[in-house]
Amino acid sequence: MKGLFATLKSIAYVVNLVFIYYYHGYYSNEYQGYGQIVIDFEYFILFLTAILFTSFLMGREYKKPSDFFLLLYGLIVIVPYSVFPDIWGRGNGTVVFNLILVAAPFFCVLFICGMELKLPKFSIARESLIEKIILLVSVLTVVMLLLNRPESASFSFADSYTRRIEARDVYGTGSVQSYLSAMVMNGVLPILVFIGVFWRRMIFLLIGFFLYLGFFYIYGVKAPVIYMIFSGLFAHSLRRGGDGRHFYVSIGYIFLGCFALVWLELLIFGYSYLEDYLIRRLFYVGSYLIGAYFELINSNIFSWSHGLVVPTLKSISVYVGEDFLGLPDTNANTNTFLYFLAQYGLFGYVFVMFFVGCFLSFLNSIRFKNKIFILISIMYSILILEQSATTALVSSGIGLLVIAFYMSKTRESGNCE
Repeated sequence: MKGLFATLKSIAYVVNLVFIYYYHGYYSNEYQGYGQIVIDFEYFILFLTAILFTSFLMGREYKKPSDFFLLLYGLIVIVPYSVFPDIWGRGNGTVVFNLILVAAPFFCVLFICGMELKLPKFSIARESLIEKIILLVSVLTVVMLLLNRPESASFSFADSYTRRIEARDVYGTGSVQSYLSAMVMNGVLPILVFIGVFWRRMIFLLIGFFLYLGFFYIYGVKAPVIYMIFSGLFAHSLRRGGDGRHFYVSIGYIFLGCFALVWLELLIFGYSYLEDYLIRRLFYVGSYLIGAYFELINSNIFSWSHGLVVPTLKSISVYVGEDFLGLPDTNANTNTFLYFLAQYGLFGYVFVMFFVGCFLSFLNSIRFKNKIFILISIMYSILILEQSATTALVSSGIGLLVIAFYMSKTRESGNCE
C-alpha cells in the first residue's frame, strides 16, 4: 500500500511538471530560446524512468540529514532534466549519457553516506553566546552596507536585477563586504529564523526579517526569503517532535501543492506568479542551463582532462553566462557537479562527488549533538543545487556555522538562555 501511494505521488509530480511546461511554460519562455518537449519513443522511456525514479525517492524513509540532499537533488535536478531534455532547444543527441553524468553524484553520495564517522565531542562556548555573536555580526554587516548603499537602492521589484548588478560594482567581487553579505544572506538568515521558531525567541525572527529587508533594499534578492520560510517550517516540524522525518515526507506534498496553485492561477488569471517566479526558476532554468553546460562540454573548448581550455580569469558560471550564452553580467550557475566537471574536467567531477559525500557524512555523524546540523545539511543541499560546493561552504558561511556550533555547548531542551 505504501509503495502504491508513493507511485501515485510520483506520477502526480512528473505529470504536473511536464504538463505545466508543455501547455504554458514553453510558450511564456519561447522568446528566450527554450525548446518544446518532443514526444517520441525515447521521450516516453525517459518519462517512465522519471516516474520510477521519483517513486524511489518518495518511497524512501528518512534516516539521516543527507537524505534531504538525495531527495532535493533528485526532485529538482535529475527528474526535471529527464523530462525536459529538449528545453535547451538545440539538442546534441547525447541525452542518455548526459543523464548518467547528472545522476552519478546521487548514487555516489548515497554510497558514501551509508557510512558514519565517530567524532570526538567538545565545546568551548555556550550556544547562546555563539548565537549572539552571529546576530551581532549580521546586524553590523547590514549597517555597513546601508552606510555605503548604491544609488539604485530601493524596495522596487521591477529593478531588482539592476540593483544586484550595481551593488556588485559598488561593493566589488571578493571584498569583505561581498563575502559577509553572502554569508549572512545564504547562511545566517535561515539560522536566525530556525532559532526564533525552534526556541521561540521572537527577537531573532524580527531581526532576521529586518535584515532581509535591508538586503532586498540593496541587492534586490528574493531567494533568501524562500530559505527563511523553508527554515521556519522545518523548525516548526522539529518542535512537534522527531528528527526531520515528517518534514522529509512533506517536501513532496509542498511541491504538489505548488503545482495545484499554479493550475488555479492559470485557470483564474491566465498567468501564474508562482510558475513564473518559482517553478520556472527551480525546474526550467536549471534544466536549460544543464543543456547549455553539456553543449559546452561536447565542444572543442572543453577537455575531459582539464575542463574549460579557453584562457580566462572568469569562473565557469560567469563564462557560460557572458561568453557562451552572450548575456552580459550573467552568472549562469548550475549544480556543483556539472560546475566542477566543466571547470576542472573529470578529476574535478569525481573530486566534488566525494567531497560532498564526505561533508554530508560528517553532518550525519554530528546531528545528534544539535538539531541545527540537520538544518545546515538542508541549507547546504539547497545551495549546491546551483553553485560550487566549495563556494557554498566558504562564501555562504556554511563552514563557519558548522565549526561554531560544533564547538558550542548545546543548551538543554526548553532552556532559551
